[in-house]
Amino acid sequence: MSAKFTAASLVPDTASRRAAVSDIIARSQPEDYDGHTEFERLSPSDRLDWLDAAVTFIEDSQRNLKGN
Repeated sequence: MSAKFTAASLVPDTASRRAAVSDIIARSQPEDYDGHTEFERLSPSDRLDWLDAAVTFIEDSQRNLKGN
């Protein structure tokens, strides 16, 4: 999967973000999870966008597990 992460501010609300993440996961392949992110090749801005999306995903997932 070679999709570029977008800034969280481009996705207006949590429900839309959750739907977007679910869609990406549904379209993913096993090789997308082989540990090769090529993070070092991203620009500093893209790294921040990636980290923002990852943290948002983790926070939303933890919130959902807790039932909030």
